[in-house]
Amino acid sequence: MREYRFRGFTLGREHNVWTFGSLVQKEHATFIKTKEDEVPDIVAPESVGMKTERYDMLGAPIYEGDVLSNGYHNYVVEWSAEWCAFVLAKDNVSRLMSEQDLSCFRVIGNTYKMNGGVQ
Repeated sequence: MREYRFRGFTLGREHNVWTFGSLVQKEHATFIKTKEDEVPDIVAPESVGMKTERYDMLGAPIYEGDVLSNGYHNYVVEWSAEWCAFVLAKDNVSRLMSEQDLSCFRVIGNTYKMNGGVQ
């Protein structure tokens, strides 16, 4: 069975840190649960991104919402409902991530922090 892993920026106990684990969405809050027996962390819903199972040139995992650079252009990792796949988006053009050689791409940030999501 495939395991889906998410990350989100915490709003609860440890404010302003990334937490990684399973996504739990309730009526009025979004959580990331790191372990079965642990209390889940409340996270900013707009910060949540799913792990893509791909890695950058330095071996860092790539998540939805990451900003990747190849030294010439920056791309945002997004989920495409149309293609049911992760894409690299730039200037309203999307390319399937699965068709890209990411050995020359590096994660340089993420849209949540770059758009002022960190308070």
